[in-house]
Amino acid sequence: MLEIVSLFTVLSPHLSMPLLRQLSEIVFAMLAMTGGVTLRNISRWTSKGGSYRTIQRFYNTLLPWGTLCWVFFRTHLFDPESVYLLAGDESIIEFNFRDAKQFWGLDDFINVKQIPVNNAANLSMFMVNGAAKLREMFGSEHTGLGVLDFKARYRGHKYLQKTLKILPQKPETIVIENIAEHLASIGAIHYTSNQIRPG
Repeated sequence: MLEIVSLFTVLSPHLSMPLLRQLSEIVFAMLAMTGGVTLRNISRWTSKGGSYRTIQRFYNTLLPWGTLCWVFFRTHLFDPESVYLLAGDESIIEFNFRDAKQFWGLDDFINVKQIPVNNAANLSMFMVNGAAKLREMFGSEHTGLGVLDFKARYRGHKYLQKTLKILPQKPETIVIENIAEHLASIGAIHYTSNQIRPG
């Protein structure tokens, strides 16, 4: 989860610390969780401080999504050597929209109020950019990494966190790292345990 927190530090001038912490928890939960991306399911996959009421308050808070998306893109995805055209193509929009629906819960939220709907839609689209940055961080040696590979990795880390809490004695760090690698590869499609190191 540390790489998620480090990615979101650029958003700190635009979000309060509690909202930034909540966003990090929600993103980690969305990366790790199975099933539909609902408020209740997100709260089940968050760590301490991610209760259902906290997640509900986050979704009912008006957030500056335009600014957040721009700052994240400019800091983590923008390449000054590349040319960017601001244009809409049905296939590109459909691809991003499909990713937002399939992996990030765009179609799972059932809200009727404007602010929660706005937050759910923008967070889903924000996660598409977040996944692109994770792909860049972890996929430099292995280009086939996809969203399901990242979800398997973060789910493995979540299971490891839960398991370490119930052990009477904490194992050595090298053992924990080895277990983390193996857990992360369970359910992955495009990598084995030694292929997903940040680079």
